[in-house]
Order: sequence, then structure tokens, then C-alpha cells
Amino acid sequence: PLHDDGHGTVIYRVARVHPGLARLVDSARMRQLQPIHGGDDADGLTKYVAAVEDSANPAATASWQGFDEVDLEPNARPGQSLLLQETWDPAWHAYDNGKELAVRAEPVMGFMMIDIPEGAHSIRMRFETPLENRFGQVLFVITVLALGIFIIYSRTSRLTSASARG
Repeated sequence: PLHDDGHGTVIYRVARVHPGLARLVDSARMRQLQPIHGGDDADGLTKYVAAVEDSANPAATASWQGFDEVDLEPNARPGQSLLLQETWDPAWHAYDNGKELAVRAEPVMGFMMIDIPEGAHSIRMRFETPLENRFGQVLFVITVLALGIFIIYSRTSRLTSASARG
């Protein structure tokens, strides 16, 4: 074990073919996999690990530039896709030399998958905050300002009325 707190929490190091969260995988093989059902689908999980940790696939690197941006450097063979083992979200966008690439959820674990042509790539992925989130942020700031103005106004009016009576 990598860590054992003596109270039932045990963490093990899992052997990986390549370090990091980026993988080049066989696209057709990944499409054939089925979603994992429950925590005891050993057969499905074994097939998934065999596809993702295939030593025949070259390494891909991932360099995080903060929590919302990552640079990926794959050198793909024909029929390979880039797998980033982070949960897919529609706000993630990928760009290869300025050209946007489609990012989709892979079928088993819901991680991010990008179909790329053969060759070396320099891909930048960014989490682009959706418009509704930005609208919510602006609405929050407006609400806090309005609440602050209301509190200041109510205190000022109480002080003014108290001094007028006094």
C-alpha cells in the first residue's frame, strides 16, 4: 500500500504504462467497450484497462496551465484518439494550432476523448465558462451591491429619523 491510516483507508499505487492522465488509445477498440455497471463489473473494467494501458500505444503528455487549461502533446498513429482522463464537460474545448477539435465523452468512464489525425499535435484544452455561468456571476455581484446599498440606506435612514426626533 501507498498509504494505510490504520482505520480502513488504504491507498494502493496502480501500475501504469505511461505516467499522467493523457493516453493515446485505439479508437475502434474504445468504441467497442460498454459502460461499467456498478462497482463489481470486473470483466468490463479489465477490458477498459487493457485498452487504456496498452503498451503498444505511444505516450502522450499533459501539462496543466492552471485548473482550467491543459497542453497536450500526442504523436498519434492511424486510428488513434487522445484520451484525457478527466471528466467530460461540454465547456471543455480543444484547439490544435488554432483549429477547434471535437471533445466527446468516452463510452465507459465519461472521460474526455478527442479524435485526431495521424501525426504530432500540440493541443491546448480550455474550460470556457458557459454564458449562463457568467450571467449568474454578474447577477450575484449586482445582488451583493444592491444588498449593500439597502443596508447602508436603512441604517442611514434610521440614524436620520432618530436624530430628527432627538
